[in-house]
Amino acid sequence: MKPYSLAYDQGLGKGLVITKADRKDVSSVAELERIISSKKGKAVLLEVADSQGNSRYVGIEVPD
Repeated sequence: MKPYSLAYDQGLGKGLVITKADRKDVSSVAELERIISSKKGKAVLLEVADSQGNSRYVGIEVPD
């Protein structure tokens, strides 16, 4: 993630894997892009996992 970006400010960075977006399993980049593009101007809830297997939820706003 780009330092000082909205995603970076929400704690998203290297080493995290996005496992769910909007409570839907994410198995590819294309799938994640489709979910995010459908949420323009709104927010999306992501479930992310770190390298130790710990998961957490992060809400991010998707710009128009």
